[in-house]
Amino acid sequence: EMRRYLTKESSEDPKLRELISLLIYWINEELADLRIVVRNLQEDLYDGQVLQMLMEKLAGIR
Repeated sequence: EMRRYLTKESSEDPKLRELISLLIYWINEELADLRIVVRNLQEDLYDGQVLQMLMEKLAGIR
């Protein structure tokens, strides 16, 4: 299995930063009723708990 990571140059790309900001905004809107706030994708999604809550909400489980 081959894994790819963002380079430092890529992480500074304005388009990527905008995409990340929009994704954080969308996640926060979806999880607002659960009082979950994401500020950093890498840190806040690391252990999978926030991602699990998001998937459950989108699937209508919660």
